[in-house]
Amino acid sequence: MVRLNYVNRKIDGRKLGQSVSKDLLKRIPPGSGHKAAIRDPCVELDVSGKQLADEGFQEAAHALITSVAFEGETGKIVRLEELNLRGNQLTAASLVDLGRVIALTAKDLRDLDLSNNLIAITTETDAQAWESFLSSFKKCCMLRRIDFSGNVLGQKAFEIFTRVYGKEDPVDLPLVNALSSNTEEQSPSTKTNAEDLSGLEHHIRKMSIPNRPQRYSTDPETTLRTDSAGQMPPGKETKSPERESSVKFGHTPGLPDPSSRYAECLGLRSISYIIFSDTGMTEPCASHLSWVVEHHHLPNKLMGFVPLPKAGPPTHQLEEYNARSGCRGIVYFPNENISNAGRKALEWAEEVRTGRTGSLEDSAHGRIGGPKTPHKLAGASRRPSDAPMTLINPSSPAQRRRTGSVAYSGHGSGELDRARSRIQVQALRDMGTRSNDLWRKSLEFLSIARAILLRPNQDSSYQKTKHTINQAEDLVDPKSWPSLPINPPKPRNTSNPLSPVNPNQIIGAKVFQRRVPVLDLSALMAGKPYISNQAKPPVEEKQEMPPPPLPPREDKVKGVDDEIWRGIIELATEAQGIVSYNQQLIIIAWAKDRDTMLSERDSLGKAESAQIWKVLDAMGCLAYEIKS
Repeated sequence: MVRLNYVNRKIDGRKLGQSVSKDLLKRIPPGSGHKAAIRDPCVELDVSGKQLADEGFQEAAHALITSVAFEGETGKIVRLEELNLRGNQLTAASLVDLGRVIALTAKDLRDLDLSNNLIAITTETDAQAWESFLSSFKKCCMLRRIDFSGNVLGQKAFEIFTRVYGKEDPVDLPLVNALSSNTEEQSPSTKTNAEDLSGLEHHIRKMSIPNRPQRYSTDPETTLRTDSAGQMPPGKETKSPERESSVKFGHTPGLPDPSSRYAECLGLRSISYIIFSDTGMTEPCASHLSWVVEHHHLPNKLMGFVPLPKAGPPTHQLEEYNARSGCRGIVYFPNENISNAGRKALEWAEEVRTGRTGSLEDSAHGRIGGPKTPHKLAGASRRPSDAPMTLINPSSPAQRRRTGSVAYSGHGSGELDRARSRIQVQALRDMGTRSNDLWRKSLEFLSIARAILLRPNQDSSYQKTKHTINQAEDLVDPKSWPSLPINPPKPRNTSNPLSPVNPNQIIGAKVFQRRVPVLDLSALMAGKPYISNQAKPPVEEKQEMPPPPLPPREDKVKGVDDEIWRGIIELATEAQGIVSYNQQLIIIAWAKDRDTMLSERDSLGKAESAQIWKVLDAMGCLAYEIKS
């Protein structure tokens, strides 16, 4: 391990950056120190408190990128394990180059300190640099700690951090443990073969190889010094405590690689300690960070999948983080600007995190259902709106309140949702939708989707209700009654006397327009049943009015599938990377359903912020989707 420490140098600023650049470039050919770099490629770089600023760091960053990207015959000859940039007046402009360094050292970097700088995300350029910087951690598998403390990051920084964090694949620790146990529990024949290969590798390392001299062993547990002929002098086998947890370089193909254990956990989700102390957190920042706290694994679990820190100050520092009340891994105290609502959201997120961790541990041991907790807390269904939630993102708070999933039932999930709701409504009231990219893009997506995809009144409850009302009005309005057929009166017959069997009888001046059948008296006297000799008039059945014809329903709008429309609207609103694919599908379904307009109309009397919150909550677009 080579420690490049510039703390005691008398120079600072850009001159120090140039000095760091020269020392790093010496470690790659044709530099004078490349042979020493081949023997020990691990580097710790400490330039804390030297006021590098953006110009000085740019000099050092370019040398870092060149050196860590160089590969010789034995692989990389500069492996950056620790980088301390504390107190150097760095701004968001330095994050682009720093992100490139992190991406190149993803399998080596173990500690990154950016505390007490001037990193603040205020402009669109700063936001793009910050998001690119956070995305560079997606392949990191060795990192134990990132320290952002002492930087007034701003609300946008926490929003983007939650967005990038949610896009990463979750770290499934029970699965990783199962893979590790399966590797250890090998069959006798497999275990014997592995031991034979390991012994063969041990003998090969002692042999002299003329075309690749090796003065140091690649064994991470021991460092074997060899002479010029490649032979190890007797009694020179020494332990190297600094390399106890490092990755084995120059791994022989076909043999078990210890680094495979670390490669199972990647990205921001695999980092045991992320420090946000004294970063100017506000209530919206706490609301965003509560999603990260809820889904992040506890540090004592994650530390089993990264190399352990060296004894001394690094270990003491991690112990000091654990001693802070209420913070486990994600350290957000102290922060003076966090109000009571933000503290409550973070505290309840820790409670839900505890319940989630308990359920994962139970599932890992074969117990389905986790700890016995109430199905739903008292008052957990309270929410600012009563809108129907049939079209909801499964990971949204509204859906969680309606499901009995183990990970969310009990453990304060209802209280957490209410704390977040208060912060969100207040943010909408004070700053509007412009304060959150997800809210703004979701409403733009909905507006365009509704203008294109909203169909006429087909198969909706609104259309059926209107038709029923029209039928009731027809029954009451006499003008809508159908005309009944009336038989014209027959001419008066004065030649025949009046008789009870005469079909045309005049009583007063009225004419009974009724056809009376002629009775057959002889048949009645003989006791036979009466049979009329005249046909009965046909009975006219009441004809019901058919509903008005509806136009044929089309599954395609203007002959284009909804999926194509979704892609077009995504490009038009620039929602890619902000509104997730699942959220876009829910917005499309919400925009196409005319009944949702009735639901939105019910809240017209409320404040505008409450109306917007209700629509976003119904579509599952109040918070970024977190993969789980």
